[in-house]
Amino acid sequence: MKNKLLAILMLFICSYAMVSCQKIKGDGPIVKEERQVTEFSRISASLDGTNYVTQEGERKLTIEAQQNILDVIETRVVDGRLSIYFKNGKRIGRHDPIVVRISTPVINDLDLQGSSDMLVTNDINTNELKLNISGSGEMKLKQVQVTQGLYANISGSGNILALGGTAAYGNFSVSGSGSINLLPVIIPKVEAHIGGSGNIRTTATNQLDVHISGSGNLWYGGNPVLSTHISGSGNVRKNQ
Repeated sequence: MKNKLLAILMLFICSYAMVSCQKIKGDGPIVKEERQVTEFSRISASLDGTNYVTQEGERKLTIEAQQNILDVIETRVVDGRLSIYFKNGKRIGRHDPIVVRISTPVINDLDLQGSSDMLVTNDINTNELKLNISGSGEMKLKQVQVTQGLYANISGSGNILALGGTAAYGNFSVSGSGSINLLPVIIPKVEAHIGGSGNIRTTATNQLDVHISGSGNLWYGGNPVLSTHISGSGNVRKNQ
């Protein structure tokens, strides 16, 4: 019995070592590559790197990484969505920092997967804006001017932050331990949902509808008509 357990343990160790050896590790200097893209207004990124997004007239995509890492980075535009990810089945080991620079005239949707980060380098002006994080990534925006709806969603421990702006309507959701801080964005009507230990900060001038299930907290600015639905130890507090 002891010999059988030892054999199983050795098999596990060997299998793990083989899988580890199959990882692609970054090799050589960082190089810059520009890729051709068709029209898009939505962006999804899942690389473990930093994505710099700019709203401007020229549509452009460049990636900075080691050559053998560049070779396994896939970029596609399908139905107006630019997706940036590692090719299926590729296991990536240690590598130098990956930097992605994206520019496009219209931005309607920003999506992060895994541990990827995103920095918007200038103000966004758009009719509708959706922000989504699935994982531990961080998304930072400057001013956002949204004529219709602003939507923000986090599943995991990610963070979304905007430095200011306005929107006609806001709908925000956190599932997990993530944090949405849109307090500097002035919005007449906001709906907020928290499941877990996450936090939301927002400003609503007319109406605020809050649903909390768990230990999460919401801080708000403005003097809205407040409606709360709390199941658990969560709290709704006026921002001081």
